[in-house]
This record gives sequence, structure tokens and C-alpha cells, in this order.
Amino acid sequence: MRGYRAQLQTIVASSSAPYGFSLAFWVSGAIVADAHGMPTALQAALHVFGAVVAFGLVGVLAFGGLHFGMTEVRTAPSAAWGYLHFASVGAVVLVAVLLAPALSADVAWAVIGFATTSTYLCVVACQILVVERARRR
Repeated sequence: MRGYRAQLQTIVASSSAPYGFSLAFWVSGAIVADAHGMPTALQAALHVFGAVVAFGLVGVLAFGGLHFGMTEVRTAPSAAWGYLHFASVGAVVLVAVLLAPALSADVAWAVIGFATTSTYLCVVACQILVVERARRR
């Protein structure tokens, strides 16, 4: 059973960020759809476009440019509660609930894609920082 538990730990740790982002991106799309109806193909593309632009911008801010490499970067918190995404997904929900009804449909899909990605990444970074600081105490 020890081998299985080690493998389970590995998969939980390596899946944490993608899992959290999947929750955030799905729920933000559901919130925009609730406010504006099902997206057209163009609106779905705008949602993805906003997300990609945000990912690139946050990456540039984090690494100082487009020439960055992400190979030796630590990506997982070191405490189990750091894998929970209540703060990051909760922040995305709050932003989407506040913005989606206030924007036109096409703008909402793009802006919420951007806001989802940037909010998720920034809040997760804060969450990991809190976990690391708590661990040092």
C-alpha cells in the first residue's frame, strides 16, 4: 500500500494547479453563460483568447520577459491544505459574478477569460506564499 500512497501523493501534487485552473475556467464560463446565454463559437474563442493573453502577461511579469524558461521552478505548495483552491477559485467566482452582468456578451467572454486566468494565477501565488511562510514557523 505504501507504493500506491506514494503514487497518489505524486498525482495529487502534480495535478493541483491544472485541477484548480480547470475548476476556475469552467465556473467562470458558466457564470458568463448564465449572464449572457451559451456562447457562440466566436465568444468561446474570445474567452480562450482572454485567458491566453492573461497567461502571457502574468508570465512576462513573473519572469521579466518573453525569453523565460520554466524548467527549474517549484510549482506545488508543501502542505496539503495548500492544494485546496477555495481562495483562488472563490476569487475567480467573485470577479466573474461582478463583471459578467456589467459587460456586453462579446466583451464579457474575453474579459472574464482574462480575469479568470490572471486572478487564479495571482491568488494561487499568494496561497503558495502563505503556505511556505506558515511552514517556516
